[in-house]
Amino acid sequence: MKLKNKPVFTRSKLLGSLLLAFISPAQAQSAEELAAQLKVLREDLLQVRAELEILKKSKATDQAPALTQSMPRESVPGAISAPSLIPSLIPSLAPALATAPAAAPRLASAPVQRASAGTSPMSLFGYGELNFVRPRGNASGAIATARRGVLGFGYRFNERTRMVAELEVENAVVSAGDQGEVAFEQLYIEHDINDRLSAKIGLFLMPVGYLNEVHEPTKYFGVTRNLIETAIIPSTWRELGVGLRGTLDNGLRWDAGLVTSFDLGKWDANSSDGKASPLGSIHQEGQLAKAASLAAYAALNYNGIPGLNLGGSLYHGGAGHRQAGFAA
Repeated sequence: MKLKNKPVFTRSKLLGSLLLAFISPAQAQSAEELAAQLKVLREDLLQVRAELEILKKSKATDQAPALTQSMPRESVPGAISAPSLIPSLIPSLAPALATAPAAAPRLASAPVQRASAGTSPMSLFGYGELNFVRPRGNASGAIATARRGVLGFGYRFNERTRMVAELEVENAVVSAGDQGEVAFEQLYIEHDINDRLSAKIGLFLMPVGYLNEVHEPTKYFGVTRNLIETAIIPSTWRELGVGLRGTLDNGLRWDAGLVTSFDLGKWDANSSDGKASPLGSIHQEGQLAKAASLAAYAALNYNGIPGLNLGGSLYHGGAGHRQAGFAA
């Protein structure tokens, strides 16, 4: 009995050794394949991330299929696809990858949203000016005020026609007993006749002086605007009318138009406004403007050299409007 059992024991031991010999290489091979498959999956994830980044930057949704086809995957011998690898080998990545199909529609719609936002016909703009003034030697005369706040909006009807409006509030509060003003600084429609010529109609700034058209606080030095373009040129000077603007390749820009003129009947030589800025006190700003006497303007500016602006303007018109006591 012992002699018969010994060969059986030996054969069993030998069979177990052979099984271990076959299993060990198989396990080693599976580990190598698993490492290769994980590497392929990582490359796939990096490729998907790159494709999604491209889709985010794309402005046309119809480019998404082309982008997907333009980046073919490199085939690896013995590799298996990511869907079949997720449930069997790396289930921890399954929730993250399972969200990728759901995220694709949102990414596809993003370029459409960006395009619609970029082509919106409405635009908003504006600026504010806060002043603190302390006269030298007169501490009691120090004043702080919200000098002006301008809220503007534009609307583009098409590629060549647009509307511009600016509403200005001075000194923060406006009422019968406060020093302030609410007024439309600009309110006009402009149309591009061609790439070099445009026309506008409405209430717009006169192309006179250096600051009248571009008068934000960052465009001049100091707390307030200079004396020339406050007392002599009534910045901001705007009138109702029609105008043309043309530009040339050499840096020249010309303006011409027909507008409402000054109203000499508004001048009061004894008032503070009449003394400080005579023209500022008689320009009409589109407020029930008398239009019996009109005015013409013309301006020429040269900006062909960066940092250099040369220009001049002419204004001619009556100020009497056929009122009693005024010749014109």
